[in-house]
Amino acid sequence: MRRPILAALVIAAALCGPAHGQALRVVVPGPPGGFADIAVRIVSERLQQALGGAVVIEHKPGAGGTVGLEFLRNQSPDGSWVAMINLSSPANESLVKGKSFALLADFEPVGKYAWLANVLIVNPSVRGDTLKAMVDGMKRAGAPVNYASGGIGSPAHLVTELFRSRTGLALTHVPYKGAPPAVTSVVSGETAFMFATASAAIGQVRGGKVRALAVTTAERIAQLPEVPTLVEAGFADFNVTDWAGLVAPRGTPAEARERLHRAFQAAFADPEAAKRLREATILPASNALGPAQFAGFLRNEVEKWAKVVREAGIAPN
Repeated sequence: MRRPILAALVIAAALCGPAHGQALRVVVPGPPGGFADIAVRIVSERLQQALGGAVVIEHKPGAGGTVGLEFLRNQSPDGSWVAMINLSSPANESLVKGKSFALLADFEPVGKYAWLANVLIVNPSVRGDTLKAMVDGMKRAGAPVNYASGGIGSPAHLVTELFRSRTGLALTHVPYKGAPPAVTSVVSGETAFMFATASAAIGQVRGGKVRALAVTTAERIAQLPEVPTLVEAGFADFNVTDWAGLVAPRGTPAEARERLHRAFQAAFADPEAAKRLREATILPASNALGPAQFAGFLRNEVEKWAKVVREAGIAPN
């Protein structure tokens, strides 16, 4: 009789999410200091109050986030495990071969809570004070233009390929090992431009080493208030922004995910946390997506980036 009783207790705990006093473990598929690490640390105190237990960060960097998700896949679906993901995760469905998981089949959606600010920066030698003027000037020049990214399949790479398809520009991709050397290449003129993370670009913009022509978020960011959004820059049809969301292991009950969603939604909306997030160029979503909405969002993201990868001829690795 002991096994059925134990199984019933496990199921009951999962239905409620982390039991009072039980830690919530958040897998961060990147290194300390990255956007996910910063976001979780900022909202952790509010989460602890809502869930009644500690919030423990498990750093599992590597392979564009796939190492972290492979780790999460093997954890118990008892409501005490989640992972923070971004645009890279649905894109990796088309970019990474030999994964042990499928994003839509092996994980349960919890929610989407924030947008990640990126800035289109250009070398000072690039002509045009606006994004439209830059595009028009590059088209008139006719020659292919080098652009930088933090690596093949990185958000900067994928966003720029979508930008290329929308503008018709002739572009040559120059990948680097991470955002800092990619930004440096724009500063030196080795490449003409890139969609850089705001945190990596702001210092160079303020120092006059590069120019910022647009931000990818729906609203301007406080650190660069003079820089327009893509919509304000005349690209209303170019709707792409990196984001931050959560998934749980397959089999995590809906009730547990709803409870986690409510806790994270409240934590990201907390005024003090929201202020600190914005200072870190992470913009809390005005309308967070719950489990059902986030499931649809992820399906659309997988399809969207599969098309971008296919049309750009990016070979899976």
